[in-house]
Amino acid sequence: PEALAPLSRWWDKHSRSTLRLAAMLVWEKERYSAYLDMLPALEDIDVPWRWSEAELSFVSEDIRAKALAKRKTLDEACADLERFGLADKITPDLFLRAQHAVASRAFSGTAAQNGSGAGAGTMLGGAALSILAAVAAAGTGVASLPDAALGGAAAVAACGVAGAAMSSNGDKAMLAVLPMIDQMNHASGMPPDLNFEPTAGRWELRADRDYSAGDEVVISYGAKDNNDLLVQHGFIEAKNREDAVFLPAPWEALPAEVSRQLSDSGVEELRFSRGGVVAGVAAGRRLLSEGEVPESALREAAKVALRTSAVADGFADESTDERIRAEVRPLARAELIVHWRREQRGLLQEAKKLWT
Repeated sequence: PEALAPLSRWWDKHSRSTLRLAAMLVWEKERYSAYLDMLPALEDIDVPWRWSEAELSFVSEDIRAKALAKRKTLDEACADLERFGLADKITPDLFLRAQHAVASRAFSGTAAQNGSGAGAGTMLGGAALSILAAVAAAGTGVASLPDAALGGAAAVAACGVAGAAMSSNGDKAMLAVLPMIDQMNHASGMPPDLNFEPTAGRWELRADRDYSAGDEVVISYGAKDNNDLLVQHGFIEAKNREDAVFLPAPWEALPAEVSRQLSDSGVEELRFSRGGVVAGVAAGRRLLSEGEVPESALREAAKVALRTSAVADGFADESTDERIRAEVRPLARAELIVHWRREQRGLLQEAKKLWT
């Protein structure tokens, strides 16, 4: 869009929709000041990408890798704001606060082309609602919105403010920040009944149960395990039914034939979910179906991994929890890490009851 033309070089280099939407919010901060003023201070944002290397050593390698990758992406984005002469208007502090809000609060969905064949991209830019949105081919969101809520031309036009981010062909992925709705906390359950009403020109969130005065209204952020909740939002959920613990396949301790069967199936890790249910995991954390891995080999690997894994032993060591409490500050961060470890320990205990 013409209003964002000064951002073009930075925009072309940073294609992630969460970065682009954050930059747009801060670039037009006079327009979106009411929303930006609600954002927490940077020092109050406690997510793993803001942790030290020592603190990251207490969580899984997966969380550590994701945190370091995000830190690198954000460092590069901030460096380029300075490089392209944008840092006076898009200050790093406010940009990082806005990016966290977008990454942890935004909703994503698909906006289909309308019946006339005109792409959604041709309709963007005429928004008059108090909704902030960016359209991009790739985006990370809190929950998937029903296609029906975004399929009409009126809905797309009402939400669009950053059409330059979208693909020119096919359906468009939409990333939207919805003030007030995005302030709601998470609780596991069905996706929110959130729809755009074109006749009324507004988004509507409908309750799925009765509420009494004083009750907290919550929505589900989607089916996320505690690793995802921690990395993206900075909290975890006790007894999260989507949670799982990953252990490396115990190659050296397995019989040769079992190792061969697992290797031929592409198994790299084992995933233990609630109740001790085990599944094979291939490269890229792709979950393998039951038919892809011989059941007998998977069962043997589960028993051996739970008995010999150094990762499992690390979670079982409760003395590390006291070390975390002594070394990590603020104390709330220490307790968050300990809570995450306790949930992983509980999953392993469930698995050991079943397999050992």
